[in-house]
Amino acid sequence: MSAALDLQVLENWLLNRYTSATCVKHHVPVEPSSHQFCLTLKKEERYTETALTMRTQRQFEISYWHNDPEEALAVMDDAAQSWYEDKGIRLPSGDYAMRLLSFTYAPLQTASELYGCLGTLTVEQRIQQHQEPVAKMGAIETAFQ
Repeated sequence: MSAALDLQVLENWLLNRYTSATCVKHHVPVEPSSHQFCLTLKKEERYTETALTMRTQRQFEISYWHNDPEEALAVMDDAAQSWYEDKGIRLPSGDYAMRLLSFTYAPLQTASELYGCLGTLTVEQRIQQHQEPVAKMGAIETAFQ
């Protein structure tokens, strides 16, 4: 999956779980609103594991804003608990979209009346590389009798 599609999956997961929240992707607004998530892609790394598999590792920054500091911490803790229990983020079909490596978060100091938490979500995917089909063997003949 592409990074843009992963952001969309993450946004859908958050908005399905926290139905009254809003979400902004790719930047943090100058003045975020209460009960708002902000998602950005921080880093992507790709590795070749074998001749047939590639591993993609991505880090996303997730910030969450709320009027109540206890609620901001509770939402981030709930998301973390769910991701660790499921060992990743699943698609509605039940398949894994992203496997969880780690999720860390901390409260943010702000000059406004909003309280925030900033988290880093690290996920990975293993992707099967394209393999050319191999021609099957034809007849096998023995050289002796």
